[in-house]
Amino acid sequence: MESKTELYQAREEWERTFDTVPDLITILDFKFNVLKTNNAVAKTLRVNKIPEKGLKCYALFHDMASPPSFCPLSKLIKDGRSHSAEVYIERLNAYFYVSVSPLTDSAGQLIGAVHVARDISDCKLREKQSEHLSSMREKLLRSGTLDEKMKWIADCMTSLFEKPMFRVWMVKEQDADNPPPGQGQTAKAQVVVEDLSFMLIADTCSSSGMEMNGNWPAFETSCLDQLMTNDSPWKIFDIRKWKGMPDNFQLAGSRILSNTGMPIGAFLLFVSDTIQIHKNNLMNSVVSATTNVLRGEISANSLRRSEKRYRKLFESLVDVYLRTDASGILKMLSPSIEQVQQL
Repeated sequence: MESKTELYQAREEWERTFDTVPDLITILDFKFNVLKTNNAVAKTLRVNKIPEKGLKCYALFHDMASPPSFCPLSKLIKDGRSHSAEVYIERLNAYFYVSVSPLTDSAGQLIGAVHVARDISDCKLREKQSEHLSSMREKLLRSGTLDEKMKWIADCMTSLFEKPMFRVWMVKEQDADNPPPGQGQTAKAQVVVEDLSFMLIADTCSSSGMEMNGNWPAFETSCLDQLMTNDSPWKIFDIRKWKGMPDNFQLAGSRILSNTGMPIGAFLLFVSDTIQIHKNNLMNSVVSATTNVLRGEISANSLRRSEKRYRKLFESLVDVYLRTDASGILKMLSPSIEQVQQL
């Protein structure tokens, strides 16, 4: 009697463990019949109860009338060995790592298989996001115009986030307390770089056909004021409803700093899930790339202004100035030589 009780308790414990495991576990025979499933299968597949007889595994998981070409169980039936595969289940819009292992009886004879499916969608998503970020970084290393680089960043954003809308503000350091208004020009318009008082607005287009083209409704600039103040956090996440934006959209913002650590702008992103942005550091990666691009543009523009001032000063010299290389070949001659020659 005691041994039967122990056996019953052991079975109950095994059942509880079987149903507690988050992976989808299915016991199959060699005719692809589903013999037993744990609770995770019904929960993941969103069904109340899995039929105990007559259900094929390929019908349960893939809505198919026969085993798919990649079926690990088909391979196990042929060689009696464990097999695995990465599988995309369309009905769930999810990726799974599926493995099947031989199931034997007390005599060691094959009687079926244990089918285990683990959801790896988050891992696959991170892999794709990493690929998009790497592709963006590689493109940004090439020589290109500011518009081209911002387009590469915009392409990355639309790949990373669902229906993203984002804007990059750049303002003069002395204008940091008075950010520009909510209305702005599109990315196709002329960008004024000389005085750093410009707005870059990336064209955004989603699969739903919604197209912003930079023509955003006016919205409160308090978030810009906050981001442009060194005393405030350099990142903000605001879940309020924004006028002119879809109801489920939230705001994530980040301060853009110059090489000297001064706030020179703000990166604003409207997206449906700011928690995932914060969790996966995706926004940090894009903001970092954007900051490097804009710092480079600012540095290049400063160099152009310096060259322009130097040229103007050089051309206004009264005295004759010339420069030669080590072999005595003339490399530079001031315009004042013409006045001297006329004397």
